[in-house]
Order: sequence, then structure tokens, then C-alpha cells
Amino acid sequence: MEKKLTSRLWFRVLVLVGFWSLPGILVGSQLFFHDRVQGFNVYPELWPRYVIWQLVGWYFWIPVTPFILLLGRRVSLAPGRRWSGVLIHVVAASLMSFFFAAWNTLFARPIAPLASVYELDPRYFFEGFLAQRFHTSLLTYLVILGAAYGLDFFRERRQRELHASQLQTQLAQAQLEALKMQLHPHFLFNTLNGIAMLVRKGGRPMVKDAATHLEPVAGIRPRAQSTPPRSKAWMLSSTWREQASRT
Repeated sequence: MEKKLTSRLWFRVLVLVGFWSLPGILVGSQLFFHDRVQGFNVYPELWPRYVIWQLVGWYFWIPVTPFILLLGRRVSLAPGRRWSGVLIHVVAASLMSFFFAAWNTLFARPIAPLASVYELDPRYFFEGFLAQRFHTSLLTYLVILGAAYGLDFFRERRQRELHASQLQTQLAQAQLEALKMQLHPHFLFNTLNGIAMLVRKGGRPMVKDAATHLEPVAGIRPRAQSTPPRSKAWMLSSTWREQASRT
């Protein structure tokens, strides 16, 4: 059990790493080609450094994503609590934007590929990054929050479909049982008529076999093998009368 939980945890971590690596690679490549077109002293060998620089910055969202998912499940936007929920998410998104700028200032700025970036004063870098990426951070927060609500909606929908399927199965079983209860007395009536005819004709072995095979259908528990066929036929008749009176 613990091994299964550990493997599931590592799988989720790998999914988060792979997901947030995509914007890091894309933004790093975009900045690399932008600087080359603008005439900066950027050589092709610097492309991996651009990518690593952006990966370090975007990896901020790896530990933050579970927190946003949990907050999305805890804070409801249902009618009656909508405005308080919106206020909480606005404050949380603003804090995430602030922390995102601080993360990049502390960890991404020192490994920037250009001297004009990593030699910049941390205070000015933080202010400039926050001004340029504030809306991006808000949008990122909203994407994660939307994914949280989407997952909850999908999970609830699957549970409703499963519950509806179980109810349909129970309804079908109930209808089948009702049909059996309607057919059972008629089957017993025809069978007992046949046994009665055998008794009148004196077919003792055939009566015994018919009564023995009819016991499970009529709901009679097996008794001693010495029970006379006429007694079995009488018990089957009594059982049929009880069932017929109930229906």
C-alpha cells in the first residue's frame, strides 16, 4: 500500500515537472531568438542557458500548484459565498505574483545569460519583473484554478453517472423479480396439475421425480428421502396456495 502511494506521488511530481517545463522551454527559446534578432551578442551555444534560466523561473509553480488546487476545492464560488471566494482568490493570486517575482529575483536572475540581466540590482529587477509579469502570474493562477474546478466537476459527474447506473441496475433487478413473482404461481399451477394427473394414474416413480425437482422451485427445503410422493405433492400444493394468496 505504501509503495503504491509512493509511486503515485512520484507520478504526480513528474507530471508537474513535465507540465511546467513546457512554458520554460518555449519562453526560453522565444527570448533566445528575440535577442539574436535584436542584434545582441548571442551565440547558438547560449540557447540551453536561456532555457535553463526560464526553467528555474517557471519551476516556481511546481510546489505552488497543489496549494492552488487545494484552495480551489476549499473555497467555493457557489451562490451565497461567491464574492467572498472571489476576494480570497484575488488576494491569493496577487500574493503568488509577488512570490513569483521574488523567486525569479533570487534564483533565476543570477543565472541569466546576459550580463545586463544578472548584473542588474535585485531591487530594480524585482520591480521590473513584477510590473511585466504581474498579469502573466494572474493568468497562470486562473488557469490552475480553472483546472481544479474542472477536475472536481468531472469527478462529480462520474460519481453521478455511476450512481445512476447502479440505480438502473437495481431497477432492472426489481422488475425481473416482480416478473418472476407473477410467473411463478402460474408455473406451479400447471406443474401441480401434471403431478395430480400422475398421481391419479398411479405413476409413483414419475411423481417422486417430479416432486423432487420441483422442491427448489417451490421454495421447499429438502427433507428425508422417505417422504411419500403424495406427501410431497401435498406440500407443493400448500406452498403454491400460499404464494398464490400473496400475489
